[in-house]
Amino acid sequence: PPPPSSPRAARTDVRSGTLPPEPTPFIYRAIRVVFRLTSGIFYSTTETHGLEHVPPPGSAMIVCFNHGNGLADPMVLIRKTPRVVRFCAKDTLWKMPIMNWFIRGSGAVPVYRRREHGEQAESLNLEIFAELIAALRQGHCLGFAPEGVSRFLPYMEQPLKTGVARIALEAVTQARAAGAPPSFAVRLVPVGLAFTHREKFRSDLCMQARRANIPPRNSARNSARNSDGLPRPPQYCESIKVDAAVLDAHGGDVRAAALTLTAVLSEAMEGVTINAPSWEI
Repeated sequence: PPPPSSPRAARTDVRSGTLPPEPTPFIYRAIRVVFRLTSGIFYSTTETHGLEHVPPPGSAMIVCFNHGNGLADPMVLIRKTPRVVRFCAKDTLWKMPIMNWFIRGSGAVPVYRRREHGEQAESLNLEIFAELIAALRQGHCLGFAPEGVSRFLPYMEQPLKTGVARIALEAVTQARAAGAPPSFAVRLVPVGLAFTHREKFRSDLCMQARRANIPPRNSARNSARNSDGLPRPPQYCESIKVDAAVLDAHGGDVRAAALTLTAVLSEAMEGVTINAPSWEI
């Protein structure tokens, strides 16, 4: 979607069921500066590794992150990711004073929940997802939390939702049907976020990613910590490529392909997040 031509155009009706326009570079940079200042003040150190795994502008990608710290997660990702990331968030956040300006200005996308919108939620979300798929086909960058909910737990909420994989696969399917080059692909970039004390002033933040070759499940547990027990620095993982070859390998079965991709994504994210039975360990 084209950037808004005026501040009025940026005030898209959150209930319209259409994708808000992509933020202008100026607005997004201003928000990034604010987030850099606020998170830099609150967190003592923020280390990031793996930015070389972020595809260049114009390449369709989805940032996939663990979601244990509410609005702070997209804040630090906007601060560090070298591309404009458009996050999906529950539409009720647009009603929060002050915060709704940042949400609108960042180009975030509303997702409608049945508890607030009843039967209308499904039709609104279908329109939004259609626009998201179109945005990927145009080479945009989206941000999703595959857990589907923000909860402060010592492990990722499992199983991960298959929605991220299904959106990527649908973008590939539509691109192929429209005659796009066989090379068209959507890149899933797993990112691990580890907060030492998420509510403590001057605590530390680790954002980690790793290569997407999948380790044995038992070796992934607690791999977000070094041998000294401290969280490893944050990184962006090498991307998981979603293209026509993935669909062909599953005989065109989107559901089977989505399950496989979600399993790969889950293993990759387990390798860069804290996964323990309790915080006492």
